[in-house]
Amino acid sequence: MEAMMEAGHLVRVGGRNPLALQRRFAECDAVAMDLLDPKPQAFAGTDVVINAVGALSDDAEAMRRLHLEAPWAWMQSAQQEGVRRFIQISATGAMSDSPLPFLRSKGALEERVAQHDFRLGEMEILMARPDIVLGAGGASSGMFLGLSTLPIHPSLPPTPIAPVDVRDLAAAIGKLVEATNPPQQVDITGPSEMSLNALLQILRSAMGKGEARILPIPPILRSMGLSYLRRIQGAPIIDDSWPMLTQAHGATAPTQWRGQRTAAQSAGWMLGDEFARNGARRWPWIGVARLTLALTWLAGGAASLINWPTSMAILADAHITGSIAQALIIAGAGWDLLLGSAVALGWRRRLTTRAQVATLLGYSVILTTLQPQWWLHPFGPLVKNLPMLLLIVLLPLCSQERGHVE
Repeated sequence: MEAMMEAGHLVRVGGRNPLALQRRFAECDAVAMDLLDPKPQAFAGTDVVINAVGALSDDAEAMRRLHLEAPWAWMQSAQQEGVRRFIQISATGAMSDSPLPFLRSKGALEERVAQHDFRLGEMEILMARPDIVLGAGGASSGMFLGLSTLPIHPSLPPTPIAPVDVRDLAAAIGKLVEATNPPQQVDITGPSEMSLNALLQILRSAMGKGEARILPIPPILRSMGLSYLRRIQGAPIIDDSWPMLTQAHGATAPTQWRGQRTAAQSAGWMLGDEFARNGARRWPWIGVARLTLALTWLAGGAASLINWPTSMAILADAHITGSIAQALIIAGAGWDLLLGSAVALGWRRRLTTRAQVATLLGYSVILTTLQPQWWLHPFGPLVKNLPMLLLIVLLPLCSQERGHVE
């Protein structure tokens, strides 16, 4: 949007919360728009529409709605309002028969548009197909920066990628907006090709770190490890994205545009952003913190069962004995083990966070009622709940700051 405004265009941005958009983009005209059900009025008086909405997910139906049905509805609504040109941000390698939901849904839209000869009535439709995009604040860029901080990288297939700087992408879109006879499909890439491992090393060097060790890992173990990292990290490492990054791109557009900025230049620019720099440094510790939480719950649940006499004695001090005490121990231990497993597996993270907070507060209230002297215990069994509670609450906020809202 900044590139469009600098070129002298009047920019309108649409979304479900126009007030929030107006606060974020004060110089733009913000309008209400449902991404999945756009109304023609949202495009009134518009000359060119640029649809950059997209996401990575392994949910094939969600990808179809977001990348095929929604933009097609956009195109139809825009055509009704007399829009001259519609620019759709697709992806390099998009094919309708791709085994990957992301590329398949993008390719299905390209195929549908091609069947209409890249036009709806008088409105022409252009497909911009960028490679991996590098830019400050981007979720995937944050993921790459975070991964590059790890001292050991898995050996990934040497499939060539050509990452493009988001500023070069914006310049290319600007050309499509203003061109008299633009290409119907164009691949937008960086100036040079490289492997994903090479990209991670470039990002690592930009942070002043030495060369990471490349560890050969069997494909099945690598896939399992990356899948688990996605779950525990809470980052946009989607199961679908790694095959997409490490396989041949397939079909290419008839026209190719190459940006001028190298991956090293992009890395230096991204790391000039304080949030991106701090986020990259913090990224590995998010997963460590979650694993620590998971192990704390699992260890607590297991200890209650393993040290059965001690557990019974604690309840006996509160005058709870017999079958009731046994039931409480088993229920509490089972719940702790369930919470620990949910945290470790990244299951329903928002719900799990709320359950942890409620459980920790509940335990604290119960123990304060039964054993108030434990607040002064030298080992601090109740006092230690406070930093643990803070950690549970802060982890989702850290993920939001990195651009990935849980």
